Amino acid sequence: KIITNGLAIRLGDAGFAEEIYDDLREQAIGIPERLHDARIAIRLSPLPMGKGTPNGRALFIVTVRWEFTVIPTYQTRRFMCVSDIQEFRDLKQDTVATSVWYIKAKAGIDAGERETFELVECSVDGEARTIRRTAKEGSQTYSVNLGKDVVDAGEPVTVAYTYRTIAPVDGHLLQLRVDQPTKGLSIELDYSDCGIDYVNVLDFIASSEKTRVSRSPQTVPGNSVSVEFDGWVFPRSGVAFVWARQGETRRN
Repeated sequence: KIITNGLAIRLGDAGFAEEIYDDLREQAIGIPERLHDARIAIRLSPLPMGKGTPNGRALFIVTVRWEFTVIPTYQTRRFMCVSDIQEFRDLKQDTVATSVWYIKAKAGIDAGERETFELVECSVDGEARTIRRTAKEGSQTYSVNLGKDVVDAGEPVTVAYTYRTIAPVDGHLLQLRVDQPTKGLSIELDYSDCGIDYVNVLDFIASSEKTRVSRSPQTVPGNSVSVEFDGWVFPRSGVAFVWARQGETRRN
């Protein structure tokens, strides 16, 4: 009440102040875990011919590695891939211990298959953790126990995990969402040898600070684009990469 009253005096609008505080409480105060120095490496690779969907739609293999520092509050983390949009929306409300991906059900693509999504490794301070998988038609879940001793210690640890999924080449879009308050974000997308001419970056980070976008020089092998942000990133923020393939018009 003291905070909202102070904001109301400063802003001259009690309703606006109350809504701002309620939003902040939902995004930050109600989420006990906060990530620091998150580094995300993304690699696009063409799926070999003959391994795509039955209708011949070309796909990229998307390999994503997260690494960050956190004081864990929850012993078990879940990574889910679903094809039911309502289930996805419901699960998105659990922004602490569950990360969820939505893949629309299409011919030959089942969100419950390893070929569609797979958590391939997870570690705490460099020590690998066991990954357990359950699946049913249209969804799958990967569970990782970080360790009771890690949670009880209440000390910062480095958590890293890698997952692999797919993205339609003609979709021209890859989105990355942040689920927890994160201080410092670094993202690199490597799209070498993918037939991509150019990648635009769209950030959905509400802040007075600006993101920094840099691209690999044309004089060095490979193609990549990087996004850096030093401030706080709040849940449901993120970055989108939009690509134009060789011979296509760039999307500005």
